[in-house]
Amino acid sequence: MSDYKQEAHDQLRLMRFAVGDLEFAMGITEIREVIPPTEIRRIPKAPGFVEGVLSLRGAIIPVVDLRKLFGTTSESEDFNIILRQIKSVTVGYMVDQVRHVVTLAKSKILPRPPVVIQGLPKECIYGLFEQDEDTIILIDLSKTMGSKQVGEIEKMMQSVPSAK
Repeated sequence: MSDYKQEAHDQLRLMRFAVGDLEFAMGITEIREVIPPTEIRRIPKAPGFVEGVLSLRGAIIPVVDLRKLFGTTSESEDFNIILRQIKSVTVGYMVDQVRHVVTLAKSKILPRPPVVIQGLPKECIYGLFEQDEDTIILIDLSKTMGSKQVGEIEKMMQSVPSAK
């Protein structure tokens, strides 16, 4: 994640999304693309936070269910998938709803809270901001998983045949 306070522009373009009852935003430049619900193939012995894999334009992409990873639930069975590049791997993140793109002045970003927010690693939280009566967490999806969890995904992906 870029350090938003260090960026040359005074305004940030962020995409808002929801996971359970939590509201998030991330820089649009960090997103490869957002895709609608698609078939996700379950993988035996996959880590509990991994929903499975999807095939997109010949690439096999692991899909992380952020509800499971963050320990939250949702009444909705609808979801979208945010694709984000992490090192050399594209990872899909299931979210309940992609809201919209917002423009935010950097001066409106509040510091990261000193307490843990519902199972989120503090390293993945850049800060908070208020908008439309919501408190939104500015997040770095690449830091939502520790090295152990990333290793579990890499190991799982070694057992998945590549797309044809």
